[in-house]
Amino acid sequence: MMGNVMNKKKILLIDDDREFAQELGEALAINGYAVTITGDVNDVLNVAKKSGPDVILLDLKMPEKNGFQVARELHEDAETKGIPVIAISACYRNGEFFLMRIDGIKKYLGKPFSPEEVIAEIESVLAKR
Repeated sequence: MMGNVMNKKKILLIDDDREFAQELGEALAINGYAVTITGDVNDVLNVAKKSGPDVILLDLKMPEKNGFQVARELHEDAETKGIPVIAISACYRNGEFFLMRIDGIKKYLGKPFSPEEVIAEIESVLAKR
């Protein structure tokens, strides 16, 4: 089944909560995704360029830089601007949806969510590419 390995969709998960990121990463891997995890918001562009993800899952609430700032960096870089970003966060205010659109965020998923929910969003975003 070598062909199947080559077709794995790549997910970049950006979240400073290591335990949450590990659990979500494992759930995605079990469901056939190749997952790269980083909590280093200052190295996101490099990690994204190296890992070449099909979709980015991005926490909005992180220290140092928030998810909107990270999304803007990804959206403004020629190499990463076409990668769909799904925002994930426990804290969300209605006014932030406008910011998400400006920063290139395609979808929002409120924590807590089930692995099935996040996979459905990933597949929905991939289907639109």
